[in-house]
Amino acid sequence: MRIDRRQSIANSALTKAVYTISGVVLLIMLISSVWTYYSINQILTISLERRDIALSKGVGIAVSDSIIRRDYSEMESKLRQVMLNQNILSILVADPSGTPLMYLKRPDINSEPAIIFDQTAIQTPIPSQEASQIITENDIPYVWSPITAGVRIGWVRMSISTNISDRILNTLRRNIVLSVVGLFLAVISILIYTIRHFFKGIEQHEIELIQTNKTLEEVAQIDALTGLPNRLSLNQRILAAMNDCVEEGGILAVCFLDLDGFKEVNDTLGHHTGDLLLIEVAKRLRAMVREQDSVIRLGGDEFVLLLGAQVTPDKSKVSLKRIIKALSKVYLLNGNRVEISASLGVTFYPFDNGTPEQLLEHADQAMYAAKRNGKNQWYFYQSTQKDLFEEVAPTERD
Repeated sequence: MRIDRRQSIANSALTKAVYTISGVVLLIMLISSVWTYYSINQILTISLERRDIALSKGVGIAVSDSIIRRDYSEMESKLRQVMLNQNILSILVADPSGTPLMYLKRPDINSEPAIIFDQTAIQTPIPSQEASQIITENDIPYVWSPITAGVRIGWVRMSISTNISDRILNTLRRNIVLSVVGLFLAVISILIYTIRHFFKGIEQHEIELIQTNKTLEEVAQIDALTGLPNRLSLNQRILAAMNDCVEEGGILAVCFLDLDGFKEVNDTLGHHTGDLLLIEVAKRLRAMVREQDSVIRLGGDEFVLLLGAQVTPDKSKVSLKRIIKALSKVYLLNGNRVEISASLGVTFYPFDNGTPEQLLEHADQAMYAAKRNGKNQWYFYQSTQKDLFEEVAPTERD
């Protein structure tokens, strides 16, 4: 559960980080895109205006000789050549006072230009400045440029289609949108990969720490000599066995076991032989109980057995007899024949409905009663009938 919780915290932090960074990156890109579009639009507008003014000045230079000679045929021919450019909608050539001399207009962008003869219909206010400029008339922008030949001899007014600038702007908009989307996806993908890799590293490190702590905790609960669970795991194992007893039925036998004659082995054969004896006792105990049962070494020559799913106290006598008999067999240790026995005190849950500490205390009391009454036997703890009574006589040694 702890790992799952840490993983959910890491995933939540990752999601928040991705959303936050994505929002910031998107906002920056949008601001940059708007600024880029505005700047390029301004540059494009200025460039097109300068182009249109330069074009109108060129037209003025081209028709200046025709104005001086009053050669309108030549003027018309030159204007028609200029209007081969489909983007030019109209050209007006006027004298210095603004009176039209020649006016060609294209009815629509795809049609040929035509000369307008009704000059009274052409209202052309003269620019107030002598320099080339763009003047809007009836919502239509016109480029005005003076025609000079030493002195001003007339004016050129041109109307040029905005289709080119519109296409450029539309292309610009599309390219900016595609660039922003592509760049955003690329940046977010890199950020997500980087952040996810970072959080994965943190998560993996946390898992390793948890596993290390779990391993250390498990090692701390294992007896180094016998490999059995030690005193630190006792209460936890008793509680687990009690819960299993409630859920699965039956009764739980809590056994307190103490070796008879262990001190003499230590005193006569040495502590090394005593350690070998404890190791062998642990092996025999594990062999005598089921996989789901527990054998715990408290320390010294004291052990606790948790035998679950017992039908009745009387039925448990078979298991207890096998344990007493197995521990009473001869041990061959470093070439020495060693003989010991064991005293067992047993209490049954839920008949003895106490805490783990109380159950252990009652089993301990029963074990001491077995020792006082001859050893190599077991006693059942009873809360009535003088508290304790003997259940079996000492077993025969093989």
